[in-house]
Amino acid sequence: MSTDNQYSIGQFSKLTGLSPDTLRYYERQHLLTPLRGTRNLRYYSNQHQERIALIRRLKGGGFSIAEIQKYLELRSHHGTFQQRRDYLAKQLITLHERQQN
Repeated sequence: MSTDNQYSIGQFSKLTGLSPDTLRYYERQHLLTPLRGTRNLRYYSNQHQERIALIRRLKGGGFSIAEIQKYLELRSHHGTFQQRRDYLAKQLITLHERQQN
């Protein structure tokens, strides 16, 4: 297993292509929880980079912030695989309905 790098908000912003403001917004929306270092500075890891990739896929699929929050909550520790699958299937139906309206 590779070591987990730590990135400042500026480094992580460049790495992901997201502005620091977007990263802070995602934190306020509980989509990301950065590590905190000395002087309470934010640090991001490779795991955060994977989470950003998932958020982008969900946003690209038409998920709202609230829908992403719900899925991430299920994925983190409050849901089984079946619950996550059922949620995604329900969201797929909702997305198709939105497209037809």
